[in-house]
Amino acid sequence: MALIVCPECQGKVSSTCDVCPHCGYRLSPSRGRAIFKCSEPQFGSWIRWTCKIVDVATEKVLAKFSQGDSFVMNVDKEMVVQTSIFGFFEKPIVKLLPGQTKEIIISARMGHVEVQEIIVSGDLDTD
Repeated sequence: MALIVCPECQGKVSSTCDVCPHCGYRLSPSRGRAIFKCSEPQFGSWIRWTCKIVDVATEKVLAKFSQGDSFVMNVDKEMVVQTSIFGFFEKPIVKLLPGQTKEIIISARMGHVEVQEIIVSGDLDTD
């Protein structure tokens, strides 16, 4: 552990601190979390669709998981992800922000994909 100088108040702070204990200045960007949950199958447990999360900017698949399962990822930068359920054409978009924990519930209902976003903690998205 090293001591660094806070750029706001010039106080000495541990390099492991995210926030200056003297003035509250954020020293490092806070990390957010995205909790993706793929809801239980609508037609019973014998049909298990695959949910997929894709980074829109890079088109990289971040996760694939079955309905009834979940996936948790850290969010270090602002990003937009596309959610999908195999067999459905709709692919809803979700914006993720650092410093925000968001629960995203993906459901297949009445022939289309629905996404419910719940901000658990952090700043509200004002866009």
